[in-house]
Amino acid sequence: RERQSLTHKFSIGGHEGYITAGMYEDGSVGEIFLTDIGKEGSTLRGMMNSFATAILIALQYGVPLETLVRKFSYMRFEPEGMTSNPEIPFAKSMPDYIMRWLASRFLDVDLQEELGILTPAVRARQAAQEAASSHLGDVASPGPEDEPTQRTTEGNGNGGRSTGQALPATSALTDEPPVIPARRKGLDLGPACQQCGGMMQRTGSCYTCSSCGFNTGCG
Repeated sequence: RERQSLTHKFSIGGHEGYITAGMYEDGSVGEIFLTDIGKEGSTLRGMMNSFATAILIALQYGVPLETLVRKFSYMRFEPEGMTSNPEIPFAKSMPDYIMRWLASRFLDVDLQEELGILTPAVRARQAAQEAASSHLGDVASPGPEDEPTQRTTEGNGNGGRSTGQALPATSALTDEPPVIPARRKGLDLGPACQQCGGMMQRTGSCYTCSSCGFNTGCG
C-alpha cells in the first residue's frame, strides 16, 4: 500500500536532520519519522527517534495534532538556535521545531499565527491587519474641517459678552482613536522557572511561570 508523504530537511544551530510526515488520503498527517539526527548510537538520535515513535503512536490512536503541537511547542533545551527556515527562524529545541513545522503544514492559519509561525498566509494576514490599523488611524485623526468653531453669545446678565467653543459631535464619545486588539505574534518566553522548570513568559517587567505562578525580575 502506498501513502503520500512530505520530507523536510532542517538545521537547528548546526544540527541537521530530516522529518518525513506520512499523510492519509484526506491530506492529514498520520505518522512522522526522523532520520540522520546526530551520530549513530548517540543519545540525541535515540531520544529523537523515541520522540517520533511516541508522536506516531499518538496520531494513530486519534490524538489531535493540535493537542500535540500545543504540548510540545516552545519546549526549551539543547540543541536550540537559529534555523534555515524563514517560517520558523528560531527553535527552542528539536521537538519545538518539529511540532511547529507540522503545524505550518497541517493546521490552520489561526494557530500558526498564535505560535509565531511566519507562513505566507500569516504574513499576508499581519500585513492586512497593519494596513487596516494604519487606515483606521488616518481616518480617526482630526482634519481641518473638524476643528472647533468659535461662537459668540450675547449677554450674561451684566451686558458682557462671552465666547465659547462648539465641540465636534464625536468628542462626546472619545478623544482617542478606537483600538483593535492585537493578536499574539509569537510568545515572549524567558528563562526556565526556578521552581518547576516550566517556561516563563514576560508580564510587564517580570517573567511569570504559566505552570506554577512563580515570578521574577520585578525588583
